[in-house]
Amino acid sequence: MIASSARRCCAFLHLLAVAAAVASMPGCRDAQDAAAPPPPAVTVAKPVTESVANYLDFTGNTAATQKVTVVARVEGYLEKIHFTDGQQVKKGDLLFTIQQAQYQAQLKKAQAQVAVEKAALWHATTELRRYTDLVRQDAATQTQVDHWRTEKEQARARLLAAQAQVEIAQLTLGYTLVRAPIAGRIGRHLVDTGNLVGGIGQPTSLAEIEQIDPIHVYFTIDQRELLRLIERQKTLPRDAISSGLVPATFGLLTEEGHPHQGHLDFAAIGIAPTTGTLQVRGVFANRDQRILPGLFARLRVSALEPKDALLGKTAGVRGWVTIGGYSALDSAKLANAVTTFVIYDDWDRRPPGFSQLQLIGELQQKFKSIPQASFAVLPPSPIPGLGVAFGFQMMIEDRAGLGARGLQAATNELLRRASDEPGFLRLAFTTFSADSPQLLLDLDRNLARALGVPVDEVFRTVQTHLGSSYVNLFNQFNQSFQVRVQADGEYRRSVEDIRNLAVANRSGQMVPLGVLADLRPMLGPELIYRFNLYPAAALIGIPTPKYSSGEALGRMHDLASATLPPGMAYEWTGLAYQEKLIGNQSYLLFALSIVLVFLVLAAQYESWTDPLAVVLTVPMALVGIVIALLLRRFPIDIYTQIGLVLMTALAAKNAILIVEFARLLTAAGMAPTEAAIEATRRRFRPIVMTSLAFILGVVPLLTATGAGAASQQALGTVVFGGMLASTFLAIPFVAVFYVLLHRPAASGSTP
Repeated sequence: MIASSARRCCAFLHLLAVAAAVASMPGCRDAQDAAAPPPPAVTVAKPVTESVANYLDFTGNTAATQKVTVVARVEGYLEKIHFTDGQQVKKGDLLFTIQQAQYQAQLKKAQAQVAVEKAALWHATTELRRYTDLVRQDAATQTQVDHWRTEKEQARARLLAAQAQVEIAQLTLGYTLVRAPIAGRIGRHLVDTGNLVGGIGQPTSLAEIEQIDPIHVYFTIDQRELLRLIERQKTLPRDAISSGLVPATFGLLTEEGHPHQGHLDFAAIGIAPTTGTLQVRGVFANRDQRILPGLFARLRVSALEPKDALLGKTAGVRGWVTIGGYSALDSAKLANAVTTFVIYDDWDRRPPGFSQLQLIGELQQKFKSIPQASFAVLPPSPIPGLGVAFGFQMMIEDRAGLGARGLQAATNELLRRASDEPGFLRLAFTTFSADSPQLLLDLDRNLARALGVPVDEVFRTVQTHLGSSYVNLFNQFNQSFQVRVQADGEYRRSVEDIRNLAVANRSGQMVPLGVLADLRPMLGPELIYRFNLYPAAALIGIPTPKYSSGEALGRMHDLASATLPPGMAYEWTGLAYQEKLIGNQSYLLFALSIVLVFLVLAAQYESWTDPLAVVLTVPMALVGIVIALLLRRFPIDIYTQIGLVLMTALAAKNAILIVEFARLLTAAGMAPTEAAIEATRRRFRPIVMTSLAFILGVVPLLTATGAGAASQQALGTVVFGGMLASTFLAIPFVAVFYVLLHRPAASGSTP
């Protein structure tokens, strides 16, 4: 490729030379001067680099999330209005009061009838017991016993009917207090006080309530745009819109840009044949309720999943695998969690200077631009089975029963304190949240008993429709398949769908669940962890290279001790637990290795002083190791610890050569000082040559790339720095230590 480019350059230069020669001829030059037009003006434009818009724009209208007409369910005169037109109301707030006197009288009548039936039941029970005793004494007939047994059963049935009438009368009396079925903004009252409302067959509308937080935006999309959106989002599941996986933004006509964040939540079943369009709806937060229904909105829908778009633009990433509805950090299925495994590019295709930590930091920074979700980019645990991710993991335990919100507050405060430490943590987060949206099913057990609905049947119905129920197994194609029953997704998406679930009573009649139970939204934890039998929240953190893992654990211990309130405690888990358990044993191993070297040399030399001259030079190598690790900013991990043990032997090797020659010279009659100097002079060159050969041999480890490069670089750095210090720093001290250790013997032998 380079050669062909050179040939083209030479040919181009040759043409320029020929043209210059022709132009230098007199005739040709005059002809050219006469015929040559003025040079044209050339416009030079600088290239502009910008991102291509990967979205679709639409125009739609805002609409209320819910709109309810409040209707009088009983007949009577309207006595009082408890709200001001246009105010905000909460679900359950009292709105109207209808005349109650007649319904209170009906309730008292029903309660009196219950008392009558209880008395009849007591009388029949007493008579049945008396006639049963008389039959045993042959003083009455069995017919009389059967008569009173029938009377007792009839009295019990009448009592149940009377109790049902009491409950119906209580419900009717409760309908005289008209309450808000939803939270939202109420309109003007449609009926004034004193008017008769709720006539038979003529329901009276009292007011209207609109819920505008969140608010809906409806728009239409034609076939071409729909196909484009589907083509760009092949990675999303089929129910991506209903699951809220397609982000969207919108702005009003008076606003700049698209400041309101949300997502699509509904699409019509099919294309309208007359218009060729599909109606789509988005849901957006409207906490200040400044956005009113009926306004025009400029809608922008992402044509590519944000996460996938960012991953596809990241250098060094070949692909990714996404598992929806699963949290790897929690090891549980969660509706609002997604786990993505990033696949790195091949080593020869990665950009220069590529590293895992650099990629993690880059992705974490990019994902911050997605406001619809929170992301945590973590490398896997170095040891499979010990922890879920790289870094430390601690469990905050609620030992005093402070509740989920207290646990969340304590965890968030500790997380905030740790994040505020300058240069401490690269990433810190928790997956625990006590504010997950939930629905509370409040079952009226008395009403269920009155209507003959077993409580277990209610729970079984909810479990079957919303969750699933196992039926059996069937064999087909030489395999066993599970049969499970579950309601179709279309019929279990809203609260009204749950209210419309039918529950069978003992008579075989179907009773709507909305009659038996009240459904209201609430906030609570998605998962409840238990650690050491206590409710717990996991906190995961990755320290910066400035802190070692031991220093990070110590700092988190100090922060937790100062931050956690009474009743809250913490425990380490995963790799952090193992490090706290056996982390201090590494110092014992290093000391033991030096002791073993000393004992082996003592056995070989048959002396306690000569091995000391060798062992005392080993700490000299640590100077070079520390300097090398600081220069390359490497932590003290398992690989550097292996290198430290290796350097214990390598540093001792050079000293052994000098001490051995010095002992031989001393035994030959030479003074210890002269023997040490002569031994150093004789062995210095061989030691330097062998050490340099070893040092140069580990240079490839220093510059290693590819798989396992981290371990090779760490081990090579320790050996490189240690051998340099052991060769040029420790060798001069060997003779000094030898002389100092043999000075008493030398002084004693002097005449």
